[in-house]
Amino acid sequence: MLLNCFQPELLADLPVANSAKEAAVNGARFYCKIQAEDGHWAGDYGGPLFLMPGGWSVLPVQYYGI
Repeated sequence: MLLNCFQPELLADLPVANSAKEAAVNGARFYCKIQAEDGHWAGDYGGPLFLMPGGWSVLPVQYYGI
């Protein structure tokens, strides 16, 4: 299940933080809300697309040399 971290309903019930400690608690609550059922934070940057930018950036160096 992929979630958009910027959905307003995820932030609606978080109180406004007045201190650094309250902001940290709000952050922990936010990440608890977007955590998937099996314990990971789902994202759409995975699989072969995760490795392609590095491969494409190394290709000219490997071809032309340093």
